[in-house]
Amino acid sequence: MKRVFISYSRRDAEMVDKITKVLESAGIDVWIDRSDISGGSVWRESIVNGIEQCNVFILALSPASVSSDNVRKELDIAEGFKKKILPVQLLPTSIPNIFKYQLGGLQIIDLSNNFNIGVNQIINVVTGQQATIETPNNKKPSVIKYGIGLVGLLLVFLMAGWILSISNNPPAKATETQEPTNTHMPTATEITPTTVITDTPIPIIVITATQEPGYIFENTSEVPSLAIGMKPMTDLAIEKYSTSELSQWNKTLTFTIETPIYQSLLWRWYWCATTETTLAQNLKHIEIGFEADGQALPLSKFSLMAFKSGIPSLKDWSCSGYQTILKDWKVGEYKFSQTFIIKSNISDGKDTYQAGYRTYDFIIKALP
Repeated sequence: MKRVFISYSRRDAEMVDKITKVLESAGIDVWIDRSDISGGSVWRESIVNGIEQCNVFILALSPASVSSDNVRKELDIAEGFKKKILPVQLLPTSIPNIFKYQLGGLQIIDLSNNFNIGVNQIINVVTGQQATIETPNNKKPSVIKYGIGLVGLLLVFLMAGWILSISNNPPAKATETQEPTNTHMPTATEITPTTVITDTPIPIIVITATQEPGYIFENTSEVPSLAIGMKPMTDLAIEKYSTSELSQWNKTLTFTIETPIYQSLLWRWYWCATTETTLAQNLKHIEIGFEADGQALPLSKFSLMAFKSGIPSLKDWSCSGYQTILKDWKVGEYKFSQTFIIKSNISDGKDTYQAGYRTYDFIIKALP
């Protein structure tokens, strides 16, 4: 039986438990730290033993885990034991430099875009099967046969020997030839849904599905004026969350919006603080990332906002953020995501916030 060790942050326990159940149902023994007390000698020894005895070390990547000292130590131990390291992205995550050396040359399995496909890839890698990404129509994609290169090379030598054997006048001096080499490194756009996960060293690549956009981003110069009076996508969603639910950290909330194809939608995020000075200090410790159908969006797609809040509870607070307008839809379903990360504790001048993340997933159903 194959055994894996999952290194993760407690903040991601819900999703890691889900992964664990699937792996165990596939006959894989999962070592995962579920103790509530850490730091003791017995706890440290059990961690080391768990890593030493595993076949594959799964590194669960998230904004919380890459800032965890314990996760970093576990990765160092796994490398010391020369364990097979399998990075798995739970949420859109910026890989810090301290991790990049050990993850260099490894491909990251992305669960944030499609959990089922991603977890099946994990099972294939752990059990030693050829791991590929399924195509949308569920047909099995072709697998690259690395033995073809060796067979082809052998045939070349056999043909050369046969030609020499029938030649009565071999040349006095063989012409030196150089075997052609393929120095091409695949780019991100060349990673297709049939890309094979291998041990061949390549730059860190997050595998995600691609989809032709069926919508248009409004010109950023037009957004500020057009956004006046528009409701943001959170207000148009079928789901209605309470204020406390919207304020929870280290959670992902889903907003489903059904819209006719002619309707424009306002996508907006912002942060406020009591003063401009406090806001500027806060923004140094904040990261915001946007995605459309699994692909990261540049901030150039958004119009920058700076304004004074009119909300009664935040009256005259200084605010800054981003907004864009999505329009001219084609009939279909689309997914947009925003992940807001606080990298270290901050105060907005009234309340203190600990390091963490908050993700909103918007499911847009464009109807005729």
